[in-house]
Amino acid sequence: MLVSSRQISYLYVLEFAYLALPLLLRNMSQQDLDQMHQKSQARVRSVYAFTMGLILFGVGLFLIFHRRLGFEFDFDPLYSGLFGVICILYGVFRIWRGYKSN
Repeated sequence: MLVSSRQISYLYVLEFAYLALPLLLRNMSQQDLDQMHQKSQARVRSVYAFTMGLILFGVGLFLIFHRRLGFEFDFDPLYSGLFGVICILYGVFRIWRGYKSN
């Protein structure tokens, strides 16, 4: 079985990651690790805010235009439209808050 040079280079990268990464993490201070943890949590919260904002925005649009899309519900059109506008506004707020936190 022949091993290509590409496979060998992948093996070197994996070996480096396996051997060097624990050493790099061991030499980091607790403050550095805490900063990395805070940054990763901030990214997760930002993605969560964007995702929830888009979902709420989509639900709001659906509640406003559900009759034009061929869906009939037992909701009063006034309440459906009002709740749709509230969902859109809150969705825009969540997207803005996710953008602002970056």
